[in-house]
Amino acid sequence: MSVRTWHTDYFAPLGDWAYDPDRACLGLDTDAWFPLVGASPLETRRAKRICGYCPVAGTVPGLRPGHRAADRGHLGRDDRVGTAPDAQGTGKGSGVSKFVAPIRRVDTAKGHYYKDAGGARVPGVTTIIGDGVPKPALINWAGSATAEYAVDNWDELGALGPAARLKRLQRARYEDVDKAKNRGTEVHRAAEKLLAGQPVKVPEEIAGHVEYYARFLDEFKVEPIHVEFSVVSYRWSYAGTADLYASLVLPDKGACKMLMDLKTSRSGIFGETALQIAGYRYADFWVIGGEEIEPPPIDYCAAIHVRGDGYDLVPVEAGEQEHKDFLYAARVGQFSARSRDLIGAPIIAPTTSTFRLTRESA
Repeated sequence: MSVRTWHTDYFAPLGDWAYDPDRACLGLDTDAWFPLVGASPLETRRAKRICGYCPVAGTVPGLRPGHRAADRGHLGRDDRVGTAPDAQGTGKGSGVSKFVAPIRRVDTAKGHYYKDAGGARVPGVTTIIGDGVPKPALINWAGSATAEYAVDNWDELGALGPAARLKRLQRARYEDVDKAKNRGTEVHRAAEKLLAGQPVKVPEEIAGHVEYYARFLDEFKVEPIHVEFSVVSYRWSYAGTADLYASLVLPDKGACKMLMDLKTSRSGIFGETALQIAGYRYADFWVIGGEEIEPPPIDYCAAIHVRGDGYDLVPVEAGEQEHKDFLYAARVGQFSARSRDLIGAPIIAPTTSTFRLTRESA
């Protein structure tokens, strides 16, 4: 194992400390080990900020993978995104996992969520991205959606009172979102049946989407391997649902295995799709038929952009760097959720001032 020594001004009181960038939380956290003999309270507090799970777990005698650094006199921290692997390197059963295996998807009338064996809710991949990745384009979209609704429903809005008119306009952009979500859900369901070789009856408004999805399957000679399956990560504390892992034929590369996500939005494929697919690709396990399996080999990743007038198979870079960025987004979302708790109540002055400003008349 290659270990290098780092030194930074910020942690100067700690002296030089060793750091293994290949095994320390994918580079997300700064895991370290260092002597604490004679450490001052300030040094100890700083140490707590950089020491999580010992990156040499499994190479130091008496320290098994998944044991906290505190087990050997190092300082640990409890606010990691996820957990360290167990003795088998799976991330489960180490005694430090935030969630209890197994993590499973729960379907509801309005969608789905994930929970562990203890009933605790597990963050989903799309929720993590929604909470942690800024979406500046949504600001312009919200204004445009509201303006379009006002123009399209001008007479109807004019007949309402001011309060009712305002409420209708405030809700307008969400109606557009709801329609898009419903369309996406229906296309996904139809696509799943197509992949299973079942006949499909669809409403006219998504008939074009289903037709072009069927063309995609035919033209690329798609042979589905896993369809609409859950992924779980005990190490990083998340779960999700991937659309399609399949064998298909690419014109310049021939037969290959590809992990794909189906998109039906009018606006195309956004960059955050790379984070989404990376979350699926680098999860600890895929849940197939109720059993957790190691993710199989993946040659390429892509998004299938299906519309009423055509489709595109769009390559997506979803490698280790994108998974690391996905984990950063998780941390940003966690900060956003707890940020209000970081601001305390105003401090009351201990005395009452007698100072008064006097203005002289001209």
